[in-house]
Amino acid sequence: MGSERPELTIMVTRPREQGLVLSQLLREQGFRVIQQPLIEIEVLEELAPEQRRLLFDLERYDDVIFVSSNAARHGLDHIEAVWPQLPVHPRWHAIGPATARALAKRGVDVVDSGAGVALNSE
Repeated sequence: MGSERPELTIMVTRPREQGLVLSQLLREQGFRVIQQPLIEIEVLEELAPEQRRLLFDLERYDDVIFVSSNAARHGLDHIEAVWPQLPVHPRWHAIGPATARALAKRGVDVVDSGAGVALNSE
């Protein structure tokens, strides 16, 4: 018997753009990679009037929770279009460290990264 290990195949199900880097790293390690995104991230160019109204009321909320780094990046684009300076009242939360990093890059003071939460978006 040879000591060759069988070629392993890994299916990467992350959104297309996010899966590219992971897929490349896996290929470099000798894995066969199938890229099969399970969701597509689609950016809303313009919000509906009721969605914009919610953003105008953001100061009235106690907490704002971002559930992914995509939500953080794209959501902040819309929030910053309405609020040139983020409202001070809400507490800003991130589900997971990657989301917390995306918010921190934009100057958001995250009070909870969700790192200690048993269930996260993964």
